[in-house]
Amino acid sequence: MWKLPRKLTLVGTLIVAILLLASCSPSTKDVSFSSPVLEDVDSNANGIPTVKEDVDSNTSSIPAVKKVVILDNPDFAIDENNVLIKYTGTGGNVVIPEGVASIGDKAFYYCKNLTNITIPDSVTRIGKEAFFDCNNLTSVNIPNSVKSIDNGAFYSCKNLNSVSISSSVKSIGEEAFMNCVSLANISISNSVRTIGKRAFQNCSSLTSVTIPNSVKRIENSTFNFCDNLASVTIPSSVTSIGNCVFNNCDSLTTVIIPNSVTNIEGMAFNHCDNLTSITIPNSISSIDPTAFKFCPKLTIYCDNNLEIINYAKTNGIAYKIAQNED
Repeated sequence: MWKLPRKLTLVGTLIVAILLLASCSPSTKDVSFSSPVLEDVDSNANGIPTVKEDVDSNTSSIPAVKKVVILDNPDFAIDENNVLIKYTGTGGNVVIPEGVASIGDKAFYYCKNLTNITIPDSVTRIGKEAFFDCNNLTSVNIPNSVKSIDNGAFYSCKNLNSVSISSSVKSIGEEAFMNCVSLANISISNSVRTIGKRAFQNCSSLTSVTIPNSVKRIENSTFNFCDNLASVTIPSSVTSIGNCVFNNCDSLTTVIIPNSVTNIEGMAFNHCDNLTSITIPNSISSIDPTAFKFCPKLTIYCDNNLEIINYAKTNGIAYKIAQNED
């Protein structure tokens, strides 16, 4: 059989190897990389100047440069969505710029010298821990545009003494006003549907509160350790009173529970040392054994309801049966 010369065979093998190697190598054809380029300052829909970005169309996998608003006042950093992400000023009387849509998480975190804040009616959300530990902030007016006050928004603002919550607010987050020890007055509108756990815990100057009739459950520890709380109004929308809601509220003397409530959870009124009277309706189907623990002056008022009477007897609580009128 006829054969190729050995040299030609070696050359052919080499050519095939080269071709195979070339086919397995990544092609660099039409590949280009370019860094994001910051261009001229433009304006957004609210008239606030913003930084524009221009990223090459072939670099979609490269993270885009975050837009940041440039203001005449350098104390504010605001992103492309008009979220105030950080305040870096010295405090005092601060006016948030018009057009800001949201106060971001921790935007004024630990701003010790903040004394007054003006929130424009463009703001719809106050973020988590937005004013955390702003000790010298004394009052806040929540505008009608705000829909949510998030967790810990005003946590430990120890000189905050007055808050007005507008009719647009739907939710108050967990620990939103916790440890606001000077807060004496709080006005909660009927638009509020949820109040988070520990929202007003340790607000030791709070003397009275009216829970709006849009709330269905009073969450755990909402008014825990509010030891000057002397008056509370529970609306007929409430069906459940959570754990430790009024724990250590030493100034409470009288509470009327509406006939919408079906259960009272553990330690709900624990250590209410001066609570003398509580009216429990027939709608109640469950009361935790610790609900009224350490309430030495308490008398339960109820209809001739054997379950409630047995509860009182079992837990050593005085009771009185309401007299039915003819």
